[in-house]
Amino acid sequence: MPLTLEDLDFTQFSFELRFVHSYLLWDRAGRIWQETTRLLPKATVTNAAPNKIVMKDGPVELNVEPDRVGIQLFDRELLKGIPAVAAEFTQMVSSILELSEFTRVGLRMIYRKVFPTKGGAAAEIMKFGFLRIPEDRYFGVAGLPLYPEITFRKEEGSKGFSIRIKAEAIEYKLELPYFWHKVAKSVSEVHETVTFDLDSYVQGTILLSQIAFEDWITQTLHVIRRDANGFLGG
Repeated sequence: MPLTLEDLDFTQFSFELRFVHSYLLWDRAGRIWQETTRLLPKATVTNAAPNKIVMKDGPVELNVEPDRVGIQLFDRELLKGIPAVAAEFTQMVSSILELSEFTRVGLRMIYRKVFPTKGGAAAEIMKFGFLRIPEDRYFGVAGLPLYPEITFRKEEGSKGFSIRIKAEAIEYKLELPYFWHKVAKSVSEVHETVTFDLDSYVQGTILLSQIAFEDWITQTLHVIRRDANGFLGG
């Protein structure tokens, strides 16, 4: 059976606004931190460099740079409520930095499925029919393809999307100090996966007065769920 979006595990949600470089970030970073803790009281600052602020609250990560602001989520259980949180955070940053327009508004979703072997992950990619790889010996090499990847982009007017589908080996490695071994173990695992990475966006001159972030995120999530299976074969 072909894969569908329901067969894949949610991995990452990313909402991002891009804009012309805003130098106000250097003067108003403290206010952004303060307002963020009102929105997410448990958020902590993990990076406070002049050109990048990073705040985290569990599986939620918030980023502010001179030319972009974004929010990432890594927990499927919180996905239902993230449009409202993302909208409030980006609206707040836009207000503090006095942003009236954006050059790009995008939503990226990443899904993965783990396979027992790298051959199994590669075979699943080949089922989609996007690639034609001869089975005979070429360039002195025979055998099955390893880690095939499909990447493409489509645009119409100000709207567009890009899709990346690939088989890949994801390494999880955590080496703990020896004296921790009585309470925890080091981790070293490689997961052979199929990754489905979709970025839906609008670009050009996007006025703040013309876009409602929560509605845009909710609608884009709906379209992704509706249309993604057309590329997975489901």
